[in-house]
Amino acid sequence: MEKTCLVLEDDGSVQSLIRLILRSNGWNATIVSDVREAVDAILARKNDFSRYLFDLKTPIFGFDKEHPSFTAGLLLREYLMEEWRTPGKDIVLMTGGLSRTDEAACELYGFDKNLIIEKGLAMEFRKQIMELFAQK
Repeated sequence: MEKTCLVLEDDGSVQSLIRLILRSNGWNATIVSDVREAVDAILARKNDFSRYLFDLKTPIFGFDKEHPSFTAGLLLREYLMEEWRTPGKDIVLMTGGLSRTDEAACELYGFDKNLIIEKGLAMEFRKQIMELFAQK
């Protein structure tokens, strides 16, 4: 069975790194830059992705001011779980830094902290992705 991953990341250099890591581990990645592209990809493929990797802090234009704790990653997670019945364990979030507000939002929405990857050092980031994606 083909292993496919939908990646939401707005930084081109991080996109390239993720594509390389996933491809070298047998995964095919569909990489998008914003929430609208992510939803379009989900609908186009009828949500047949094996796993999801979402940047926690990708901006949601026009939405952030009303609900500052509801980030792109959490919004897509809720959409997948409610509309498509996607198991939460198949959705991984990544961030350049987890603030207390982010932690509280993740906790509020029932997100497992073990499924959050720090983007910091490239080697550690690579290791975390490989570990989480080897489990699928």
